[in-house]
Amino acid sequence: MTVILLMALSAQPVRCATPLLYEKQSMASRIVKTWGKSPKAGPSEGDTVLLWVMRLDTMPPDWMKLPFVCKRVTANAYIMVEAAALDSGFVTTATVDSIEAAFEDRSLGFWPDTGIYVIDTSAFGIPPDELDDDPRIYLLYYIIKGYMGYQFDGYFNFADEYPDSLAWQWWGMHSNERECLYLDCHNESPATPRMLGVLAHEFQHMIHWLGDEDEDIWVNEGCSELAMFLYGAPDPLAEFPSNPDNSLVTWSTGFSDYVKTYLWTLYLYEQFDSGFALTRALVDQDLNSVFGVENVLVSQGAPGMTEVFSRWVLANYLDDTTIYAGIYGYYGEDLPPFANHGIHNSYPVGPIARTVHLWAVDYIRFRNVPDGLQFTFDGQSEKHFFLLAMLFDSSGPTVVQDISPSNSSQDTSVYLPGVGYQYWQAVIAIAGYPDPLSGDSSNLSYTYWADGTGVMENTPGPRIGFWSAGNTVFLNLPADADVSLRVYDVGGRMIQDLHGGSLPAGKHEFTLSPRARGVQLVVLRHDGETHTLKILN
Repeated sequence: MTVILLMALSAQPVRCATPLLYEKQSMASRIVKTWGKSPKAGPSEGDTVLLWVMRLDTMPPDWMKLPFVCKRVTANAYIMVEAAALDSGFVTTATVDSIEAAFEDRSLGFWPDTGIYVIDTSAFGIPPDELDDDPRIYLLYYIIKGYMGYQFDGYFNFADEYPDSLAWQWWGMHSNERECLYLDCHNESPATPRMLGVLAHEFQHMIHWLGDEDEDIWVNEGCSELAMFLYGAPDPLAEFPSNPDNSLVTWSTGFSDYVKTYLWTLYLYEQFDSGFALTRALVDQDLNSVFGVENVLVSQGAPGMTEVFSRWVLANYLDDTTIYAGIYGYYGEDLPPFANHGIHNSYPVGPIARTVHLWAVDYIRFRNVPDGLQFTFDGQSEKHFFLLAMLFDSSGPTVVQDISPSNSSQDTSVYLPGVGYQYWQAVIAIAGYPDPLSGDSSNLSYTYWADGTGVMENTPGPRIGFWSAGNTVFLNLPADADVSLRVYDVGGRMIQDLHGGSLPAGKHEFTLSPRARGVQLVVLRHDGETHTLKILN
């Protein structure tokens, strides 16, 4: 608990306090339940009930009992308000009206005549009813005091699903032995769109507990963020776009983590869901983290986690549903620009050494390229990188090319023709991923170079294409021509003669001989011009 809290305080103010309980919640998943229900009569309007709540102005959280007044009994909820909050005027009859309408009848999104209860249960599944034999949810509004400037908006307490005596014995936590959502009514009116979105968020946590009580934080929080979107009050897209080298599968409780998991889950929902089959499967999936996501994607006929991740990092940068059948964009959000980790306007570039986390991405931007971009990459050996080039056309759609290394040493040198004249900008996404699949989020190191010194003929008309990928060199000729293509080491010694003489128009491939690690120079001579590719082994 203390470790998680320190992680939270090192980031931004926490909005959802549920992650503070995840460590103990995962422990609870190993418990075999041997108790039955103990039915409780629900309150009537005007009744006062003493209920346990967490004190979040002390860390670790303490427990106290507060008197709650039942202000409304709805079809699916008891709206309960702390007596002191009523006395202070924080919650009025109009506030309760708004809460009831949002939970039962109205939303701000695609289904304006449907409330949070139906939206969340349709998208994620049914809520638990473990002990009190009462299907209604207790919505407990109280003054949640902050800690050292950090304000909590709400939480779901999994211990409520266990007998109080056992919850205290096992975890030092109290249980109200009822399904409760705990929501703040002091820092912001519970009737604002954002706080009603928080209600949808916390209700998903309750549902998710029943479906998979030990799910990884990032998956669970992503579903809760999606619940806010479905209600029509999503979180603002802040922080994560300014630092996309933030591993999808880690959680530090910073606001950036909420946004990255929201965008990931929204992308899955928009691209692969039909009738909430995918979101419900995410909640019900017994496997956790990337393994659960992989199973769900495959079960829905979608590509696996790694392939979807590679599409997602491009969708975050491009957000363009008009290209490639919409796989590189969002329909329900208008994303802000994502930050570039490298910006280059003059050449040559490098060598530049950087790191990127697994399940995260760096974007490297190139502009003002003289005529074609030669990009050379040397990644950490025996690891795995996606290299995805986005070529921005001056007069047409953006072009995406997969230029990922295919060898175990993870190095490649690729020529991107057209950058500098047809394409006004090239951005290369460098993303790390584990193979075999895992939730590893460690850092990978890499180095890159780039040059744009006119490795294509700088004359009007058809142009020669000259590039490499792995140990293959490509040459594309617009017409029949005499060419010389030789390979040299850095000392100038010729080590391979690939071709000398005439070649017909079209594309040609040449395979480099296996060599010890080092730099090779592939030299093309044609029509009085000399062009060079630098290749790493």
